[in-house]
Amino acid sequence: MQVLLDRFKNNSYYYEVNKNTCFQRGIMAKTPAFRRKKHNKFACFCIAIVVGMLLAVVSIDGMRLQDKYNTFLSREAELTKEIEKEQERAEELKEYEKYTKTKKYVEEVAESKLGLVHDGEVIFKPDKEQ
Repeated sequence: MQVLLDRFKNNSYYYEVNKNTCFQRGIMAKTPAFRRKKHNKFACFCIAIVVGMLLAVVSIDGMRLQDKYNTFLSREAELTKEIEKEQERAEELKEYEKYTKTKKYVEEVAESKLGLVHDGEVIFKPDKEQ
């Protein structure tokens, strides 16, 4: 009997011998490899489903993050343009501040708002009736 067991152990297709029922009608009882691994197929199938679900979730979240990244890039470009405009405006205001401290500006404001004139100037105003 040990000789038969050794002979079947070396066979690659039947690598396990059912020791509980050694003989059935004079032939050694054997379990084919594909029948012993059915539980492994189900486990592999379940693992594949879980991995597929994880892959789907990760890819969906990746797309959402990519969309957020693109919106943030466009927002950054808009804010950069606004910063440049505000810097230009700040430069203009500095120049205007320098201009307001000059004598020429004071004279213009006095002429336009207060109606003051220099000595010897004559102002002609048109009649409203004509």
